[in-house]
Amino acid sequence: MLIGISFSLYQCQKADDTTIPEENAESEIAHLKAFNLTAENTPSHILNFVKTRTNDNFGVSIVKNKIKLSNSDVNEFSRETPLGIVQTNKVVQVYNERNTKYTFKVSDPTNAGSVINLFVVDMDGDIIEYFIQYIFDPNNLPQLLSYWAIDISRFTGDTYFYD
Repeated sequence: MLIGISFSLYQCQKADDTTIPEENAESEIAHLKAFNLTAENTPSHILNFVKTRTNDNFGVSIVKNKIKLSNSDVNEFSRETPLGIVQTNKVVQVYNERNTKYTFKVSDPTNAGSVINLFVVDMDGDIIEYFIQYIFDPNNLPQLLSYWAIDISRFTGDTYFYD
C-alpha cells in the first residue's frame, strides 16, 4: 500500500504540495507523511548510498532479468545491459513510525511503455533498495499530466518487483 501511494504521489503531486491530507488517508496510514524533495534537500546519506552502490554514476542495469544498481561501466563485453539513470532532481520521501522511503524515478528514454522506480528504505540506519517496474497496458496508455507526470491513479498493466 505504501509503495503504491508513494509512486502515485511521485507521479501525481505538484512540487509544492508537501503532505497527504488526513481526510484522504485511510485509517491504516493516518501517520503517513510525504514530501517532494530535490537533490539539495534529500538526505546526504541516502544520496551517498545510491552513489556508492553505483560507483558515482547513478546507473541502473538489467542482468539476467533482474534490475539492479550498476556498479561497473557497462560496455559491449559486459554481462549487464544499461537500463537508465537514477534521477535525483525529484524525490518523494514517505515516512511513518517504522521507516522512511525515498522514491527515485529511473530514466529510460528508450522505453515509453513502462516506468521504473527505485525505492531506498531507511530503517533506522539499515538501508535497502528495491525496484518496481510498471508496464502499461498498450490499449490503455496513461494520461500525461500538465507537468509531464503520469496519472498513476488510472494505471492499468503489470507491476514487477525487483530486490
